[in-house]
Amino acid sequence: MGGLAAPMIWTARRAAALPGPVLDAAGDHPQLRAIAVWSGGAEIAARGYRNWTPDEPTNIKSASKSVVSALVGMALARGVFSGTDQPIAGILAPEMPANPDPLLKQVTIGNLLSMQAGLERQSGAAYGQWVSSPNWVRRALAAPMVDRPGEDAVFDRLDAFALGDADAGLGALDAAACA
Repeated sequence: MGGLAAPMIWTARRAAALPGPVLDAAGDHPQLRAIAVWSGGAEIAARGYRNWTPDEPTNIKSASKSVVSALVGMALARGVFSGTDQPIAGILAPEMPANPDPLLKQVTIGNLLSMQAGLERQSGAAYGQWVSSPNWVRRALAAPMVDRPGEDAVFDRLDAFALGDADAGLGALDAAACA
């Protein structure tokens, strides 16, 4: 896998049935620090690896993309969003710049989920200014368009924050209730 972490998804029931072997297998992933499996509000299995514990907070960055994708899927199933082709300008209107690039009005939920919004990255060199801004979503949406929406994919964190903001702003989902 070239050093990339592979997602390991287990249902709570499956993990509870085989906690030892499942947690042993999870430890084979060198980037995994800890795992905790919860079901019905109770922890049913947990383990730390390589001097980490499940009780230590850690920056999980890219995992937010999977969580937000799942939440958007739930919002779509509940009719909160009309589809992945729905433009974000309407659902993120309070966060849009005063005079947006016309291309920004074409960006869809699907473009954000596939990291094809066309906006300049907020990772890398721009990361410090982005995270120190008072409103991450507004700053990202005000970034210059560097590509047409739906064209090239650019790895970034914008999708998670913008779509998470849309879910919260619409009262779309209670993430804890959905977990």
